[in-house]
Amino acid sequence: MNRPAIVFLVVATGLGILSLSGPAESLSCSDDCPAPNPPPPRVECHKVEKRFAPCLHYIKGKTKHPSKDCCRGVKKISRHVKTKADKKALCKCIQRCLRGVDHYAKSCIPSIPKKCGINFTLPPVDAKTKCSKITMFD
Repeated sequence: MNRPAIVFLVVATGLGILSLSGPAESLSCSDDCPAPNPPPPRVECHKVEKRFAPCLHYIKGKTKHPSKDCCRGVKKISRHVKTKADKKALCKCIQRCLRGVDHYAKSCIPSIPKKCGINFTLPPVDAKTKCSKITMFD
């Protein structure tokens, strides 16, 4: 007599213990299972805005070089940007940071990491940039 194997799954949570049991076949996944969602971006706009704000003097042409605070901020930002989703989220956060900023040179933004000695890429961002379409992150 063939009996299906029974699988027990016990998950401990802060709310208690969840226990599932049943035939092993019921826990398998076929080809038509949906793909798992990618993890959410690790980029938080309020942190990007705070760390990118010292760079505004540079991109507005008020200084020839990014300040030490700008460089420190961009270095901290770069530590959290690892995936394409992170990079596209960063682009949107920079856009948000630049709302209401008049007369800046978006072409200065990509030069910040290089001038700060950071191996990192920032896109030239303005209000019209389509962050989801930027190819320099691919």
